[in-house]
Amino acid sequence: MEQSTTQITSFLENIKKAQKLHPLQNKIRRFLHDLKIAIQAEPASYEIDLSEKIISNFLRAFKSADQTGKIQRSENPPNLLFWNALGFGKDEVTNCRILSWLLDPNADHCQENRFFSCLLQIDHLKQYSDFATQRIYVSREEWLDETCRTDIIIHGDCFNIVIEAKIMASERENQRVDYRTRMLKCYPGKRFIGIFLDTKTKHSEEEFWISVTWKDILEAIKLFSSVSYVNRCNNSFVRELASQYGKYIINNLVF
Repeated sequence: MEQSTTQITSFLENIKKAQKLHPLQNKIRRFLHDLKIAIQAEPASYEIDLSEKIISNFLRAFKSADQTGKIQRSENPPNLLFWNALGFGKDEVTNCRILSWLLDPNADHCQENRFFSCLLQIDHLKQYSDFATQRIYVSREEWLDETCRTDIIIHGDCFNIVIEAKIMASERENQRVDYRTRMLKCYPGKRFIGIFLDTKTKHSEEEFWISVTWKDILEAIKLFSSVSYVNRCNNSFVRELASQYGKYIINNLVF
């Protein structure tokens, strides 16, 4: 500390000897002067009376606040996410099951095409928004042949939308080309639309495929759970489940 003070003092004396001081030098001189005073100052000391009475009062107040907090949390759990209890994390198959359940108009949520309509409001899919009024059915893990199985297919009268979902796995070589070839073979005459769902968009472009991220799915869920969108969910319990799944996506699938 003594050596540092000597060096600062010497530096200040050199500045004083200059015939003309630049405004910046004046600022530096002032700063170093204040710094010198701060270094030489004695550190402030505080004494706290930790008597038995003060400690006892603190612990009593802490216990009371803790009990109040527990009651409040039991009435309205702040971090409750139903989907966390299932423990499927980043598993692609299980997340596709939830997504297909939301999309399926015949599922027990009884919301018909409402989530499908919300999905088609994503920027990259708005061109197909009129599909939401058509009759659809949804299949999951459908085998196109002995080597090719899709994640989700949304079947319409004149179109098929294939959703290939990725979370941790990478795309295999020519996967999207193979899917389209097999889909056209299995469903000739139907329009093919591919949705490549991933955690990011940095992958090669492929004709007839649209890149969508889990953040986009989150936006569809927000619409589905809102109170203003015309095709929102009509059931409060299903709306809460969907909203919680949106939070689950934020915690686990958005990178």
